[in-house]
Amino acid sequence: MTGGPASGLVAAVRAAAPGAPTGFVAEHLERMGARYTASFDAVEVAEHVRALTGLDAEGPVTTDVRSVSAGEVSVTVLAFDAPGALSLVASVLAA
Repeated sequence: MTGGPASGLVAAVRAAAPGAPTGFVAEHLERMGARYTASFDAVEVAEHVRALTGLDAEGPVTTDVRSVSAGEVSVTVLAFDAPGALSLVASVLAA
C-alpha cells in the first residue's frame, strides 16, 4: 500500500477491535497490502486482528472458514510467520 493504509480504514478497524494494541492495526494493514484490503472489509479485518493478537506459542495458528456460496468456502489462515508455513498450508488445501 503506497503511503500506508488509509486512516479511515485504520479507524474503522480500531473501532471494531478496540482492544488491539496501539499501532498493530496500521502495521497489519501495511504488511498485508492493497490486495488484502480489497478482499476484506473493516469488520473482517478486525476479526483477523483479534485472532492474531490471541496467538501464542501454544496456539500459533487459527483459521476462519466460511461458506461463500453453494460448494464454495473461504478459508483464512492466521498464523505466526514461519519459513515454509505458507507452502505447507497451500499443500494441505490443495490435497
